[in-house]
Amino acid sequence: MRPDPTAKESFNRHGPTQQMFSYQEQSGNFAAWTLTPPRDYSSADITAVICIRSHAKNPWVLDRLAKLPGFYDPAPRFQIVDFGSQEPYSDSLRNLCEINGFDYHRVDDDGVFSLSIARNEGAEKATTDLLYFTDIDFVSTPGHFGDLARYAIQHDYSIIRDIVLNIPAYHLTENRSAEFFEVPAESRARYLAQLGALAMEGPKGEFAEFIAPYSNNFLCTRDFFMISGGYDTTFRGHGSEDFELMIRFARHTRSVELPEDLTTDCQSPVRDSFFKPRPYQGFRRLGEAVSYRAEATGFKTFHLWHPTPVGDPWRDLNDWNRNTFRESVAKYDGPPSNLAKVDHLSRERKALCVCKDPEHYGYFLPFRVLGYELSVLQDDSEQEIQRARELIDSRQVDAFMIFNPYMKSHAGFHELYQLAKERGVQVVVVERGALPSTIYYAPDVSYNDPDFLDYDAAPFTIDDEATGKAEEICKKIRTGAWTLETLDGYWETRRKYAPLEAGNKIKIFIPLQLADDLAVTKFVRAAQNYPEFEAAIRETARIHGDIVFVVKAHPLNRDVFSGSEPNIIVCNNQENVHAVIDTCDFTVCYNSGVGLLSLIHGKPTVTIGNAFYNVHGTGHRADSFNEAVNLIARGNCPPPDPAVLKRFLAWLLTRKYSFFKADDHIRSFQHRNSHGYKDIMVTHFNWNGTSMPLGRTSAMSRIQKDSYINGRLGLAIGTSPDWFGNLGIHKRGPFKSFFLNYFKRPYRRFIARLKP
Repeated sequence: MRPDPTAKESFNRHGPTQQMFSYQEQSGNFAAWTLTPPRDYSSADITAVICIRSHAKNPWVLDRLAKLPGFYDPAPRFQIVDFGSQEPYSDSLRNLCEINGFDYHRVDDDGVFSLSIARNEGAEKATTDLLYFTDIDFVSTPGHFGDLARYAIQHDYSIIRDIVLNIPAYHLTENRSAEFFEVPAESRARYLAQLGALAMEGPKGEFAEFIAPYSNNFLCTRDFFMISGGYDTTFRGHGSEDFELMIRFARHTRSVELPEDLTTDCQSPVRDSFFKPRPYQGFRRLGEAVSYRAEATGFKTFHLWHPTPVGDPWRDLNDWNRNTFRESVAKYDGPPSNLAKVDHLSRERKALCVCKDPEHYGYFLPFRVLGYELSVLQDDSEQEIQRARELIDSRQVDAFMIFNPYMKSHAGFHELYQLAKERGVQVVVVERGALPSTIYYAPDVSYNDPDFLDYDAAPFTIDDEATGKAEEICKKIRTGAWTLETLDGYWETRRKYAPLEAGNKIKIFIPLQLADDLAVTKFVRAAQNYPEFEAAIRETARIHGDIVFVVKAHPLNRDVFSGSEPNIIVCNNQENVHAVIDTCDFTVCYNSGVGLLSLIHGKPTVTIGNAFYNVHGTGHRADSFNEAVNLIARGNCPPPDPAVLKRFLAWLLTRKYSFFKADDHIRSFQHRNSHGYKDIMVTHFNWNGTSMPLGRTSAMSRIQKDSYINGRLGLAIGTSPDWFGNLGIHKRGPFKSFFLNYFKRPYRRFIARLKP
């Protein structure tokens, strides 16, 4: 099973070079598309969430809701959230929804209106894959939701789950808004298109009071909204909840560098500073960056003017000084795992997650989609351990989650791991898989996982579809361009060993392990231990002079294997393991994940130890290295049974393993390196019968310094704001907020009373 020679020039050490562009190839995580083919969307797959409180001072709300039926063609599902409207207004809202087929949900809350609470409830009630948040005072073109559905199809929303399409908002003047309601239905699209073009080119206030590059109208997947934790429910009144959520979205997607002075309120589109050169500073500049995709695609929404009632508690209780906003953003400053602590949605279950490595929170976020609230355990101090003990002992948590509980750094949590088992709390162990970009969730590590231990007794039933998906992934793996560690290119290594391949001697590949790895220190069979295994290589090579032994140290091992025997070839640590496998005839290893790669390449493989993948019909077992070589020399080592191997790999890749992306974080020690990860993102989630796509935008691209968006918007990403000099940037600070609160607003109210 060797790669197609015609594909030789398609791969180098940097990966694909001549592949036709697709999100699938660009993403670096091939499996996401293989496991979840893109689906078609229609407007029926979108729920438009509209939150309302109707009362005597805003009669226009019911009037606009009554005009909504028939306005959009095609129309989405409408989820109307009634946040504490009193009778008879609540009855009117409910009746309008019943007549027009809108989903109605009432929130019994008579406190100051909270858009955050209302939108969270609307999202939780929605059942469609896509959510569109908007307000009753916004309109878009009649074909808006059909356009959104097409965009979701074109950009693979069914796979890339964290694309947030934030729509620019045109705040129309009072006169233009009044005209809109006089426009015949067949002319609305033309009217809005023409008005949008003129407002974009004309001065502020002529056609639109202002144009905001961002708004609280946005399209996202329901799964991503659930993972992000929803709106911060501490906001009530005219708040900053949308800006805070936008920042949190950006932290989750990692699709753009965050600006300096992130919580500073400056460069508003209603201020003169907006029309001057501006540094990449403050949350509004971030809004411009993340919203440009929608603007460049032509999406617009229009805010229709409406009277603002005097003495409205929603406006009087506001966060214009951004104090609540800053407090909210501060919750996830510091360690990355703080982001997992921010959750404002109701969950049915609770999981206690060990995040001593603050990056590990990324492994646990997918459980939010399944209804788990995550409680983060950030260190093994006595105080934290005692808190966790009490939660587990009293069954206040439903699950205990930890990455590899046998690591030295996790020794302080091992008693909690055992206590959870004793108390019947579900234990979820996360561990890296043996294949590129894979992890798995299980009750224990693979060497003690019942799924593997019992596999031969009761093999899993796998259909042809799963087998086909697995074969497509394995085909990609066999190219050698997709590896666990950063290795040399496949053909670079293959050419180096071409003379060896041309020889007639039997060639055995021996991938070595790290001496302190779990695979060689725990859950091993009663056979030769690992130090004896390594030592036996030289002795056996002397006995079998007619066999070539190709030895490759673990890529993280800084020591070099010493073998002076003429029939021992020692590989460079960074050489491509797939090329070495294809060069050799057999593989002998000690619980190494490379053994699974060897089977995928169709090579006869012998393992010493307790290799989880060595089920009946795939590989062979031996009690010592010498016994393994004798097995090969006698001709008693056939290749894996194709049917058995296909079934096992199909189960592993489509049911057992999850896929993820992350940035490598290599730490150096005296004799070895440690391979950790930063910015961990699960891209396909398999657990307990759930198979869920979670592709990520940043796996394909992020806004770079030399990107068109950076240049087009003049963001100057990566440049200090000081480079711009003193441009008189408007910043709303405590003093200016005091002025607004006590001088400008009373003056506006006075002017409002003078109006007829």
